[in-house]
Formats: sequence, structure tokens, C-alpha cells
Amino acid sequence: MHKHLALAASLILLCGCSGRDFGWTTDLWGDPYPPDPEAIDARYEALKPLQVEAESLRLSWTKVDQLEQLCSLYEQLLAASQARINSQLEAWYEGLAVEEQARFGPPNMKADEDLVTFTARSEARRTALRDAAQLPFDKELYDNFWKLGTSYYIQAEHIPDDSEEVERKLELYQKGLNNTERAMACFDSFRKAINEGMAEEEAAKTIGKEGIEGVYWTVICLSKWSRLKGFSYILFNKNRGWEMIQHVRELDNSWYYGAADRYLGAFYSAAPSIAGGDMELAWEHFQASLEAAPHYFATHNLISEYYATKMQDRELYLKHLNIVLEGDMTVYPDIIPYQRVEQEKAQKLLDAIDEYF
Repeated sequence: MHKHLALAASLILLCGCSGRDFGWTTDLWGDPYPPDPEAIDARYEALKPLQVEAESLRLSWTKVDQLEQLCSLYEQLLAASQARINSQLEAWYEGLAVEEQARFGPPNMKADEDLVTFTARSEARRTALRDAAQLPFDKELYDNFWKLGTSYYIQAEHIPDDSEEVERKLELYQKGLNNTERAMACFDSFRKAINEGMAEEEAAKTIGKEGIEGVYWTVICLSKWSRLKGFSYILFNKNRGWEMIQHVRELDNSWYYGAADRYLGAFYSAAPSIAGGDMELAWEHFQASLEAAPHYFATHNLISEYYATKMQDRELYLKHLNIVLEGDMTVYPDIIPYQRVEQEKAQKLLDAIDEYF
């Protein structure tokens, strides 16, 4: 987008045009402005096979470089989806009376605008158009955002915390967070709440169960990013994550293999007492998560990594790691790649046992 805007600015300068009469002649995809909805839709439909390919890869990847390929697929799909939505918004704008168009501003550069101002105004204009046009909820767009976010998250999980690539790990968590937050922003209620000045954790509570993935994975990416950044970041973001995970739990406390209770078990285990740590509550939440999904490996790993180490219970540590290492990863066929990641993590935890006890 920035390259396209820079090109437009260059053309203005080269042609000696102030910008007053210079509008977009083409959009990011090279289509004429006003956009041709049929042409955009045709391009969008042509990319549909990528959706099938991405979903297949998401459920079957075995190597980290395949995750990079997966992210590339989702990026392409999202670019096509957003181009289609932008086309719909501009078509809606073109159908307005002149006086109604004035409240959104023109799509072209104004005479007194520099590129930075124009870029910021264009983004604000698109947001205003989206809210005013009231386009129907786009589930495919939403799904692609949170799935892209989780793909970046899993890439980050493959990099050890003490690795020289720690900045890369932080960057991947941040990319994950950016996209899961965009998934939440697919909901009108969330955007409206944010526009009214509501904090993200409160705005997230306006999202129903149909948006549970976006809320949950935002919490996970934020928590992992904060943990890697340090204790002050954990404290700063603690309430934000807490409120959002409680909302997930209220929506469905058994969703995604006991996800909310699993998170709370890890939270109460890892946090010092001054920051809300409570080992009794941690155990209760871990047990609730295991009741929902006894063969979900991440829960067992978290019990070993956070609960057993803090309680200095070597036997419990070994028990849950062995459950993972000896477990059948095909019990939950839709998450086999992620179960495999947890088995690899369990082996690393087992190898490091003497560091903990």
C-alpha cells in the first residue's frame, strides 16, 4: 500500500499537478478507480483454491518452514479479501450524493496534504466508510486473520527463549497479536466500542461465541509476548489478558480443549503471589482443563513446567511429561501438528529436569 501511495505522490510531482484534480486512477491491484466490483470479485474467486490449500496445510504441516508457507498463503488470501471489501466500500461511496461524500473526504490527495497525512486520512476514511456502509460480517476474513495469527504464534514457539533469535521470536508474537486483534475488529460491536474509547479488554466482551478464537488467541499472543519482554510487561498487561480470558470462559469453558482453564492454571502457577499467584486455584483450573480434554498435551506440559516446578514435585513433573511423550497425538485429529509440537517441548523439558530440581 505504501509503495502504491508513494508512486501516486511521485506522479503528482512529475506531472506538476497540485493534487486538487488528481485522484486515484488505479488501486493497489491495478484496477481503475472507481473500482470494478466484478473484476475484484473475479480475482477473489480465482484465489479460492488457496483457501483449500491453506486449510489443508494448517492441519497437516510437519516442518517450521511449512508454517512460513502457511503464513504466506493467508497473507495472500487476506490481501484479496481486503481488496474486495475496499472495492465494496468505494462502490458504496460512489453511490452517495455529493454532500454525503463530503463527510468522508475524497479518495484522492488534497492540495495541502503530504504523503504521511494522506496515508493516515485514507486509513481513517476506510474505517469510517466500513462503519457507515454496514457491510455484513465476513467470516472468511475473520477466520483468515486468527488462523494467520496462530501460525505466527506457532512459529515463535519453535524459537527457544534464550535463543539469539529472541528479537525474531518477539516479532512473530507481535505479528500474531496484530492479526488476532484484526480478527476481533471484524466485528462491528468491537470496532464501535473501541471508537467510543473503550479499553480492548472491555470491547472484547461485546464479541459473542462466534468470535471466541480472536479473543482467545489475542490473549495467548499478548501473554507470550509480555512474558518474553519481562516482568514489568506481564504486570502491565495482566488485567487485559485476565478480563479477556474470563470472557472466553464465560462464552464456553470447555472450548478448544479446556483453553480458558488451561490458561488460568498456567497464570496462577507462574505468577508470584504479589501478582495474583495461587497454587490451589492453579490446580483446580488445570484439573478442569484436563476434564474437558484429557489428551491435550499442552495442558500436561504446562502442569510440569509451571505447577510441578514451583511445587518442587519432581514425580508430578515426570508423570505429566511421560503422558505427553507416550500419548497418541491422533486422538484429536484436527490438531495433530500442534500435538507434535508439544511432544517436542515435553522432550526438551525432560532433558532439562535437573535444571528445575
